[in-house]
Amino acid sequence: MRAPFRLAFVVRNEFMFLQIEKLWTSYEQADVLLLGEITEWDPFLARQHGAEAKRFKKVSYFELVQLDGTYDALFVQTPFPLIEKLERSRLITVQYGLAKERHNYGVWRSLADLNLMYGPYSTSAVSIFSNSISVGNLKFAGVNLWGDKQVRKILKELHGLDADKQTILYMPTYRDLGSFEKLLNPLSRMLSRYNILIKIHHNQETHSDFTWKDRASSLGFKHLYGGNSNQGDLLNLCDVVISDFSGAIFDGLYARKPLVLYQEGAERLVGTQSFDLESIEYRRRHELGIVCESPEDLAAAVEAAKGFAIKMQHQLDTIRAELMTDVSDPDVLETAKRAVDDLLTGHYERPSRAQLYVRDMYKSLRSAERELAALKRKPLWRRLLRM
Repeated sequence: MRAPFRLAFVVRNEFMFLQIEKLWTSYEQADVLLLGEITEWDPFLARQHGAEAKRFKKVSYFELVQLDGTYDALFVQTPFPLIEKLERSRLITVQYGLAKERHNYGVWRSLADLNLMYGPYSTSAVSIFSNSISVGNLKFAGVNLWGDKQVRKILKELHGLDADKQTILYMPTYRDLGSFEKLLNPLSRMLSRYNILIKIHHNQETHSDFTWKDRASSLGFKHLYGGNSNQGDLLNLCDVVISDFSGAIFDGLYARKPLVLYQEGAERLVGTQSFDLESIEYRRRHELGIVCESPEDLAAAVEAAKGFAIKMQHQLDTIRAELMTDVSDPDVLETAKRAVDDLLTGHYERPSRAQLYVRDMYKSLRSAERELAALKRKPLWRRLLRM
């Protein structure tokens, strides 16, 4: 019988909640801590009903630190302000994405007592910092994204798509790495031949900015989906995925969809949003799909991607197995939960001295950066008094 551990999942936006929702609901009493000031949580909370609604708690960064030790373990997906102050609750990271490796496999993973990762590639990358295990992308646990034609037919009808057209799913990233403004016009010229769905990045809608929908609607797009839409359904019903430098590339790969990677001017973008040329979405881009570097070439790239997916199926299956554990069987949730049990019952090795040194150094660095930032916000005369 599983021990009644006190567990909580820390999320900073609704998209993060969707990433861990299935794992969270598999625990009858785990809480969700809605963190920080960035997201307005009230509309989200208004949609929660019944006993589960009581398991959501809005907390500030400072309040979360005060909760340290009241939970046996906290599940986190990214570092956040004051995370370095947590000492008593065990930290379990749940992988959030595959792109931008400098962040996803960064030294912040040393804070974790256990990393729940997508697959062998990611597990190997972070195991130097702490205990790590491959469990897959649990957002898709129990979902078959590639096999059932009847499900696809039903989904196309529900979404009001033309059954005689193939369907493109466009999932760009945001800000400087994003391609939305560059590809909107060329995509609009393809509307006569394809159903085109646009699922925007959740950060595009930060601070309730939905102007992207007005822009897309003005060009004739009808199937527009926010950052928190059901990505599994959209992947299931589409025939081709277009993305750029987004982690959505790998969701398309997992769903066995032909991929177009729009990556114009990558060299100029090094350092932007943790991107570098060694990150897998760029370094292995030609293994993943068809690379497009000009908006005028987009339509041809879509056609080429279909042939590439057929010709290179064995290679793509090999990469897929390397990057992502198959989660179509819902039992993968039990694999993750057994790993959590093993951690909390002492079956994992304690961090090595070297790992603890790295953890302590990283915590000190975060504290120093926070203090320096606070000092810079003070007037110059106050800073001089401290010297």
